[in-house]
Amino acid sequence: MGKSWLLSMFNFIKKYSDYIFVALLILFSVIYIFMSVKTHLNFETYGWDLGVFDQGIWQWSKFIFPYSSFTDLPWLADHFHLILVLVAPFYWIYSSAITLVSVQAVVTCLGAIPLYLLSKRITKNYLFSLVISLSYFLFYSLQWHIFSGFHELTFLPLTLGFVMYFYETRNTKLYWLSFFLALLVKEEIGLLLGAFGVWILISNRKRWKQALASVILGFGTTVFLVTYLMPAIAGGIYRHSGFGVSGNSFTDVIINIIKNPGLLLKAFVDSPVKVNTMFVTFWPFMFLPFFAPATLILALQQFAVRFIDYEKVMRWTPYFTYSLPMATIMAWGSIYGFKNLQEYFEKFGRKVSKILIFTVISALFVVTGLEQISLHAPINSIFKKVFYRNESWMDNNRKVIGCVPKTASISAQDSLAPWLSERKYVKVFPEGLNQGYDYIIVDLHNGQSENAFFFFGSEKTRYVIDDLLARKLYGIVCKEGDSILLKKISDTTGKLNYNFPLEIYEK
Repeated sequence: MGKSWLLSMFNFIKKYSDYIFVALLILFSVIYIFMSVKTHLNFETYGWDLGVFDQGIWQWSKFIFPYSSFTDLPWLADHFHLILVLVAPFYWIYSSAITLVSVQAVVTCLGAIPLYLLSKRITKNYLFSLVISLSYFLFYSLQWHIFSGFHELTFLPLTLGFVMYFYETRNTKLYWLSFFLALLVKEEIGLLLGAFGVWILISNRKRWKQALASVILGFGTTVFLVTYLMPAIAGGIYRHSGFGVSGNSFTDVIINIIKNPGLLLKAFVDSPVKVNTMFVTFWPFMFLPFFAPATLILALQQFAVRFIDYEKVMRWTPYFTYSLPMATIMAWGSIYGFKNLQEYFEKFGRKVSKILIFTVISALFVVTGLEQISLHAPINSIFKKVFYRNESWMDNNRKVIGCVPKTASISAQDSLAPWLSERKYVKVFPEGLNQGYDYIIVDLHNGQSENAFFFFGSEKTRYVIDDLLARKLYGIVCKEGDSILLKKISDTTGKLNYNFPLEIYEK
């Protein structure tokens, strides 16, 4: 009876696996859209990193070459994310940050498609292909990416996944199309694609031409963008230069590592945060990539570019968007690792092999579930009552936001900036004050997370607002509860001298 039931289940999965996958894809897309939109409506999205993207894509939708008032730079001088032009048509339907987070949820989920197809082709195991897709959908860092604003890396799982899939299917034209699109995601992606070329060379030396071309085009594109094109667009240096002890520029880092390889090795282990990030990245996939060691090249490349940066230590963590590429890399490495285990288990005989394979798949399914519990995954918020709240301060914010003139320049508290970013001049408070911005909008109700005031802080925010009002530099024109809109009364140039800086832009 037991064997008959299992056989029926396997036959059912084999027959309907594609339908089950599509159902999973739709399910998680809907869940992530709903949660992303609700997060925004709860005022838990920020100028960094939602408003800055909303402003840029809004300009693309108006056929304007984007200029970011957040950074005071042409948009592509901050990050070279030309692929985001593809989002602009959605703004013709509904121009809003809500559109942006919804697109992000769907596109990130679509990244499972090439992984599912690749798994079916390589492992021939339909159950594993579904479970590895589920592991991708529920990967801890992928969830953090979706629920922490918007990021250009949203397009990486889909483009990189198809690079991997079309390599395996030997579809050269689509391989290079996917490769080219991945290069447009962000300036540093060329390093990852170059690492993929190294993997090709190790895995199949007969395809050395494709491998060499991938390495040269990948690494070459990043070097060109970071050292020449983006500084030229900015009229200066690459904005994200400065890596602490690793070097002041991208070139400095490379030279320093060549001179002292120990610098790179030390970067992997000189902080418990980094060690924890590596562990949290691998264990949800049961360390399966270790059974295909060559695939670790891509993981090591990703860890390296994050860990050698001693200025932006947030990149060391598994949170936000920094670990999103690992969702694809871990699933991809797990597919090849599982394939190697399949071949190894064959020596124990067909019956034992099937039992061992089913055990591995079952364990991966269980571990994926445990990941949601032990790491307190963001998706768990959907089961909490507080997630569905609509408190009076939220209504107050919406009313005051409605008082802001549509074309006015405004300095907005970080949690309010994404609601006002579709305009030419908008900055995260207190930036904009020294430039004489017309309006300021803040929400001063008690009990907020300090993230709402990032990077300035609630204490300084209240101090500056009180000072501006006391000196009658700004006056209140709209107020609901603790939500306040202030309008400039007199010029502030040279009048704002505090014992802390007002320039706090995100780095």
